[in-house]
Amino acid sequence: MLSRASPLPFIRSLAVPLSLLLPLARPPPRLLCARRPLSLSRRVPMAAPAPEPTVSATSGKPDPLPHTASTTPAAMAGEMVPSLSTNSCWHTDAGSRSSFYPVLRGDDPTIWDAVVVGGGIVGVSTAWELGKAGLKVALVEGRSLGTGTTGWSTAKLTAQQNLLYTQLASMHGKETARLYGEMNMQAIAAVEQQNKELGLDCAFQRVAHATWTSVDKQEPNVRKEAELCVELGLPARYLTGAEVAQDLPASIEPKGAVLFENQAAFNPVKYCFNLTAQFAKLPGCVVFEHTRCVEVASVSAPHKVVCETGSLQAKHVVLATHLPILDRSGHFSLFSPSRTVCIAVRLTDESKLPKQMWISDSTTPMRSMRVGDQRELIIAGESFEQGSVTDTNEKYKILEEWAREHFPVKEVSHRWSSMDFMSSTHMPYVGYLQRGCHSLYTATAMSKWGLANGVAAAAIIRDLVTQGESALESNRYAKMLDACRWDLVKAGPGALQENMHTMKHFVGDKIKAALASDISKLKRGEGGLCKVNGESVGAYLDGEGKYHLVKPICTHLGCNVVFNQGEKCWDCPCHGSQFTVDGDVIQGPACKKLPSMNHLQW
Repeated sequence: MLSRASPLPFIRSLAVPLSLLLPLARPPPRLLCARRPLSLSRRVPMAAPAPEPTVSATSGKPDPLPHTASTTPAAMAGEMVPSLSTNSCWHTDAGSRSSFYPVLRGDDPTIWDAVVVGGGIVGVSTAWELGKAGLKVALVEGRSLGTGTTGWSTAKLTAQQNLLYTQLASMHGKETARLYGEMNMQAIAAVEQQNKELGLDCAFQRVAHATWTSVDKQEPNVRKEAELCVELGLPARYLTGAEVAQDLPASIEPKGAVLFENQAAFNPVKYCFNLTAQFAKLPGCVVFEHTRCVEVASVSAPHKVVCETGSLQAKHVVLATHLPILDRSGHFSLFSPSRTVCIAVRLTDESKLPKQMWISDSTTPMRSMRVGDQRELIIAGESFEQGSVTDTNEKYKILEEWAREHFPVKEVSHRWSSMDFMSSTHMPYVGYLQRGCHSLYTATAMSKWGLANGVAAAAIIRDLVTQGESALESNRYAKMLDACRWDLVKAGPGALQENMHTMKHFVGDKIKAALASDISKLKRGEGGLCKVNGESVGAYLDGEGKYHLVKPICTHLGCNVVFNQGEKCWDCPCHGSQFTVDGDVIQGPACKKLPSMNHLQW
């Protein structure tokens, strides 16, 4: 049964057993509200607060903060780390920016046609589409453009998304599978056209993309996927194992693959930088960076968009924030946060670089590959539920070992990780944030294929803003991805599994926090849950011997955060929020930083 009814009744039903467990999960009241007397001998060395972007006295715009150093978790932790662990190659390849944008200061009385929150590919593309349609638009980014998931992806624009179409046809029917493929192909063409017409210089190039398997029993399924995709009118063909081995090392032992011609690779950070620069030239359009939105205060339009440094008012608000920062729609309960690690390696023999983009199927240890702008081999894999792995260094090590086993690796030049929300329906949720409200919008749950899907989402939201609810009929993709769709048969099992996952962490991590070790056992460069005077804190000891203490409770819905040793940051295992060692928000849905606990003494 498919309906656009709100999922909140179902979510509330799940919340009942959780509420019964909350008293068991809470620490004693004294730890929440009482401070120990400050009479003990040693004081925690406090880290200096992270500097805010400075505003140039001459231009009124922020002085350049190097995106290659200031926006990554390890760098925001104040670590002096090798270049390979500080950034994705898309950031370093993007080079210096030509345009910087001011911080919002104070309450702006302007009634904007639209405010777009989020400066990744969804937000930038949506702002461009709305501005091009003649609307007055403000684009608001909490940090720097392209520093969310967009800048940490594998930078593929492709309709070939693993063995997806068999799943779509089985769950939603062949026509939906056909429309989904068509939509993604059109999005790729749209980026190509923008790159040519606007001179985006985003390293766009057409290249094939394929999914291979190394498992004999899976080969018939790969062949069926290829046959289905041909039937759907997609540019697909089947490759034998021998054909795959002409581009990939024979040591991978490929058994077969499905390949899509005419897909694309690009630099998504350059795309965001340069498309934003074009957007800012449109009449009545502005950009604010380092301006974190924390709330949309009014239920009906005009909405008041509340930021840490001021506020805006708008007739329409687009939450291009990965997961909506407003919980009223209940989307946070539907999707699971999954993190993937990536490395970029240079080869001793560049003739061994693949000529096509590749990804392995789910029965083969997942590896996603493409060649970067500087002839690096980008390899992604080792996915895990966010928060379930506390030292991602081991994941990077496994990926590097695999790369060295199959390719003549000279060195690892970059490493990074990226998190996305996985949809159990295998399709994103795009459109009205909630039923009955036609002025709030979202695009979420891209399931790690958010670049082409993000561009497609921008066109859908543009039509909804400019045409109203009739766009659900006139735009054939809008109804397919309707963010208000709620199907208990299709989405219910995934939602139940995600809420059980959340409940497990909510309760289990509280117990772990109660059993945290004494802070004196922490070594330099390490972080974790510790005890200070009997109180649980999140602690990180940097290389200079300074402690960074935070309250280890996610400001979204109260789950305990866990320390990510590889990225030097705090991860929320429930809904995917991420924080620096000083508590600043790296990634939502949390909007507020973790409270500092640096006042404690021992």
